[in-house]
Amino acid sequence: MGSGTGPSATTAPAVREDAPMTDSGLFPTSVTTHTAASAVRRRGTALVRPPGPRLADGIVTHIERSPVDVALARAQHAAYVAALAGAGWDVREVPPADEHPDAVFVEDTVVVVDDLAVLTHPGALQRRGEVEGTAKAVEALGLRTVRITAPGHLDGGDVLQVGTTVYVGRGGRTDAEGIRQLRAHLAPLGRTVVPVPLHAVLHLKSAVTALPDGTIVGLPDLVDVAPFPTLRTVEEEGGAHVVPITEGTVLMATSAPKTREWLLDLGFDVVAVDIGEFEKLEGCVTCLSVLVPARCPAPARPAGPARQPTAPAVAAATASAARATASRTPSQRSSRRWACASKPAPSRACCGTAPNAVTPSSAASSRAATGPAVRGTPGTTSSASVDAPSAAKSGPTTRLTRRVWPASYPANAGAGRAAICGYTSTRTVAWKPA
Repeated sequence: MGSGTGPSATTAPAVREDAPMTDSGLFPTSVTTHTAASAVRRRGTALVRPPGPRLADGIVTHIERSPVDVALARAQHAAYVAALAGAGWDVREVPPADEHPDAVFVEDTVVVVDDLAVLTHPGALQRRGEVEGTAKAVEALGLRTVRITAPGHLDGGDVLQVGTTVYVGRGGRTDAEGIRQLRAHLAPLGRTVVPVPLHAVLHLKSAVTALPDGTIVGLPDLVDVAPFPTLRTVEEEGGAHVVPITEGTVLMATSAPKTREWLLDLGFDVVAVDIGEFEKLEGCVTCLSVLVPARCPAPARPAGPARQPTAPAVAAATASAARATASRTPSQRSSRRWACASKPAPSRACCGTAPNAVTPSSAASSRAATGPAVRGTPGTTSSASVDAPSAAKSGPTTRLTRRVWPASYPANAGAGRAAICGYTSTRTVAWKPA
């Protein structure tokens, strides 16, 4: 382990083969590990599916088949699950699909973007029965669902999300029609789908993945690199496979020690797990789970049918807004957001943020330090300029608050954080005219 302020490398502990497993009910509440979960901020849900008895019969396409030790694979999978839970993910098991040898590679069955789960239509015929169990899992999480349907084919392992860009591998498991359907499903969410032709590789994320800061790393010989703005080459095949599990930590395989040292030198923390039995089936750390970041709860809605406002109500609201606008100074009128002091700010507890109060006397220095309003980005604070003398007129009711949403979610969750939480990063002027 490194020092408290520097990067650290951790190898997930091995789990005994005779350790108790969760029952086979639809959803266990969570997978318990040695880590004190109460001390770790919850980041969301990680969907996993334990290896089935037929794992050794899994499909191999670009490598020679070698014997798979199913008992060892189960122990490795348990250590993988422990690493996710230790990083703050609530691990939930997808219903088993023991008749499907590759069912443990649950990522291939769904693509999650914001609150939408796109259920795939796998390119391998023998894997299509794996999807129904995943459908039950994402529905139980409250996600909306849509499907890729024939004649289209799409594997989740071919989908890499970096911000609002969704790279999709075009290869043996994902075809053009599958990409078209995914583009149609994600366009309303503000995502741009970019196809990436593959060479001799099973999935896109078998060749390239992204670090928490969005940097793409991988093996350029296995894909068409033209669609990527930049790509940092790694020496080891296992080094191309990373899963961002916190804003500064990646999960990767122990089979890439040089890449681990390189990432540590770049300032990232690394958790390494042994997944050697899954690598014999062209598996990697990305395809053993689906990470669903936590979402802010939707605001409560009153029961009964929605009522349209009456004409007098509309007129009164319009007049009130006009009076409020007239009472504000020019700089306050240009603010991106303005709220009455009596109006509560939206809850930000699920994002781990809280408002920071600023007194009227410090408003001028705050304005100088923060600058003009900008669109929020992960891990940053944007602001709107405030006229301190005018704000001071409102007396003790003056309140300046700052809303921040950190980059505390996987890079492949991208800019969807703002949409999920229902607000963007901004400084809000909350006051009551004198």
